[in-house]
Amino acid sequence: MINEDISKLDIDDVFNEYKNIDVIVGGPPCQGFSQKGKRKIMDDPRNYLFKYFFEVVSVVRPKYFVLENVPNILTANNGHFKDEIYSLCSSNGYTL
Repeated sequence: MINEDISKLDIDDVFNEYKNIDVIVGGPPCQGFSQKGKRKIMDDPRNYLFKYFFEVVSVVRPKYFVLENVPNILTANNGHFKDEIYSLCSSNGYTL
């Protein structure tokens, strides 16, 4: 288990030794998408941390991955984040 700020890791160095991982589970921050927040800020840098998750997926190439977040990530900014996540899945050889 790695419980660190993924944006500060050298993903290739950290994960190159982990090639036989079957599942990766990640949950990037959801504050920018959550309905519980007082305001949604689409340009909040935390909203884009899922990209680092997919960098790990592209290096490790697990059989499966789980990306957990609030439902609003799918509809925020007219589906922009959903489209980007789907594109990253596809470009890494995964289908949803």
